[in-house]
Amino acid sequence: MAIATPATATSNVVEDDEPTSIDIPVTTDLKTLLPPVPEGLMNWASETQDRLESVNQFSTVSLSEDRKSAEIYWYGAATDALDEALTAAPAEYAVTVVPTLYEPGELRTAALDLLNAGEFNGSAVTATWPDFDGSGLGVQIDDMSANRGTGATEYQGFPVEVSEGEAAAAIGRQDDNLHLGGSRLVRASTGGRCSLGFSVQSTASSPTDGGMFAAHCGNVGDAWLRPTVSGHAKLPIGGHGTAH
Repeated sequence: MAIATPATATSNVVEDDEPTSIDIPVTTDLKTLLPPVPEGLMNWASETQDRLESVNQFSTVSLSEDRKSAEIYWYGAATDALDEALTAAPAEYAVTVVPTLYEPGELRTAALDLLNAGEFNGSAVTATWPDFDGSGLGVQIDDMSANRGTGATEYQGFPVEVSEGEAAAAIGRQDDNLHLGGSRLVRASTGGRCSLGFSVQSTASSPTDGGMFAAHCGNVGDAWLRPTVSGHAKLPIGGHGTAH
């Protein structure tokens, strides 16, 4: 970066033949890009997520950052459905089962009950979600100041992590499939929010509108919702940075 003194300004810097320069340190140890998800791993993870999403013992499929392994978050004893998912996994990827502390189905129900209750620790509830690892619930309220440090820390026997935030405003486009870049997205299983990068279209079989978004938004096979003025409209998009 070169810095020069404008002709109309005064300066006490002695001018040299060469402009003054500033050395800016560059950090090179930050993770700026995750590897792409291999097609075989992505297809298996998406199919597993779709097949098990209604099973109470199942929480989610999580992929490792190096895209060489995966984890299935599961509660309790193995079932035929879990065994089938493990058997179907591509042999070149290591898949492990991670036990959850609570049953994910019960957490999902509790999160919905808390959302419908509309109040927690004397403040309005603006969002709820089950933790992906089955360790408890998350709840967002509009004001923590009145009950900070004195409010409840559990709900229906589950530990609750409380944060503060406003309810997401409706975007005003009702039930459309425009997939405009920057549109707010809500992860159905957790209530976590992200934003759409840009719209895409698949022509592999028949044209399907979808959207592309960042890999850190969620897991392969996640169902995503778009806030509307009338509630949530399910989007035909999902996956780890891919469109479906």
